[in-house]
Order: sequence, then C-alpha cells, then structure tokens
Amino acid sequence: MKIKHCNILKIELIYDIICSSLGIDYKKLVLSNQVHENKVRIITSDDCGKGIVKESDIIGIDALVCAEKNVPFVIFCADCVPVFFLDTKKKVAALAHSGWRSTVKNISGEVIKAMTDSFGSDTSDIICGVGPSIGQCCFEVDEDVAMMFDERFTKKRGKKYHIDLWGVIHSQLLSMGIKEQNITLANICTCCNGDEFFSNRAHKGKIGLMGAFMELI
Repeated sequence: MKIKHCNILKIELIYDIICSSLGIDYKKLVLSNQVHENKVRIITSDDCGKGIVKESDIIGIDALVCAEKNVPFVIFCADCVPVFFLDTKKKVAALAHSGWRSTVKNISGEVIKAMTDSFGSDTSDIICGVGPSIGQCCFEVDEDVAMMFDERFTKKRGKKYHIDLWGVIHSQLLSMGIKEQNITLANICTCCNGDEFFSNRAHKGKIGLMGAFMELI
C-alpha cells in the first residue's frame, strides 16, 4: 500500500483510511525506525501506537516479531524487500525490511532465530512471503557492493553488476530450515512497475513509501 510523504494530520488520515479497509485500528499500529541493519524487536500490546500516536523507543530496528493477537504492525519499503513470516502452529508473525545492506546481514535469518529462540517456533511450520521490490533486472550496483554477495546472485553487465536480492533471501530462508513449498516470491519489480509501486530508483528519490502490514487475529 502506498503511503505518501505529507504532514502529520494527512498521515493519520491516510493510516485511518488504509487501516479501516483492513479492519485495523490505526491508533494501535506499531512502527519502527528503519536503518538498513539486521536488528529485530519483539513487540507486544504494550507497544501499540508507538510511532503513530505515541513516542517510540523502537529505534534502529528493521524487523518486528509479534506473538500477540490484535497488535498491528507495519514496515516501509520503496524498492527494498518486504519479507513476511508466519508460524502457523505457534501463531507468531513477523515483518522484515530487507534492503541490500540488511540482506547482506541476513535479517531474515535473524527473524527466524527470534521466532525459534523466543517462541519455540519450528521452521517447518513457518511460511514466508517475499513481496514486491527491486528485481535483478533493475538493481544495478558497483563492484564494491557486488563483492558483498555470493557470485551466484550477481550478473556483470558492462562495468556494473545486477544483484538478485530475491534469490539471496530465498537461499537464506532455505538455509534456516524453511521448506521450499513454504516460500512464496512475488517476483514483481517495483522499479519496472513504477506506475503501480513507489520506487526510489524509478522515481529518482521523489517518492513516498509502501507499507507492509501484519496483525494476528
């Protein structure tokens, strides 16, 4: 869902419209201060409203994990990869903002560790979704960035390299014990589809953000 940059009152109105369509009380939303790292925060009902109607202490966090019902939370992307997690047995949900730096640092693996360590999740019960984000077709980087990735996920084109973030995350999920059949890839490039999605590259930074929302009900 697209969320444009605007003043506070308009932001609250946008949240209200979006959340109303999802059956969510926007004043209970939990937001994080994303910094392209791999830190994970476990949230509870005590965190409801932080970052939207309350001052937040969820700083420097790019992934949220929750095992309580009726605690809606959201992460933001505009070419970065939103990754969704759900333990179907223990009822634990999580969202990760996996930009290229967070992907290098395996934020998805950190989320799974938090789910297994804190809630006893079995990786065979976790389903994952990799949402729309920049694809290898458009994610062009210099050699210094490309060298941070396994060469299986890089393609050199001229002096530049193209990185397959979806492939990297897919591989990381498998290595953590997630079953192949429990991983869904959207395979939709936000840059190629800039008319439908906010894309930092396609719109040259003059954009808003897209929100990925989750709530256990």
